[in-house]
Amino acid sequence: MRADELKSALLAVAGVASADVAESEGSTPLVRVWLDGNRSDAEVSEDISRVLQQAGLRTSGVVDAGPPPPIEAEPTEPEPRDPEPKVESRDLHVVSTDWALSAVSVEETTEGVSVRVVTRDGREEAERVGSGPRSMDRAVVAAVARLVGVPTPEVVAVEERDVGGADVILVVLEGADGRRAAGSSVVVGGRPFAIGKASHAAVVDLA
Repeated sequence: MRADELKSALLAVAGVASADVAESEGSTPLVRVWLDGNRSDAEVSEDISRVLQQAGLRTSGVVDAGPPPPIEAEPTEPEPRDPEPKVESRDLHVVSTDWALSAVSVEETTEGVSVRVVTRDGREEAERVGSGPRSMDRAVVAAVARLVGVPTPEVVAVEERDVGGADVILVVLEGADGRRAAGSSVVVGGRPFAIGKASHAAVVDLA
């Protein structure tokens, strides 16, 4: 199966938001998949494994982690293999757009105002809030971008809408290459937290 055919097959899996299949120096491709959060990782992983098997590849597991690079998928071998599962040896790296965002806090000190974004695995980034319109939103986006590991994008628009009775935040970002991406989140707690979740979805598309 060609790389473009494998990518199309992966994109056809329910729950897959985006996929990338790149040729490598060896005989196997590099496969990277992003989820849209509409299905559990376990369900999507099972369907992805089925697609890879049909393509003559195999995966020993799915990692819902974050920035680490994808690992090469291994060709199916005639003899069964049952290696001890290790994160660093798994074949397919899946990034969920649901993200493990734990908290977004606003801190005020004698030096000024800053926002702090914290993930469930303990990683955190802080950004000083500048002056001008949307300065708080720009600070949250900058902190999220550093956690993902991409250059800080430009905030094109931030809108708050009532959708079916729910308060929804929509964030539109533009990367250094001119590409634009959008993300949204229902406001459940505070507005900065919703900005963090919405901007992460957009930042991942720009990665």
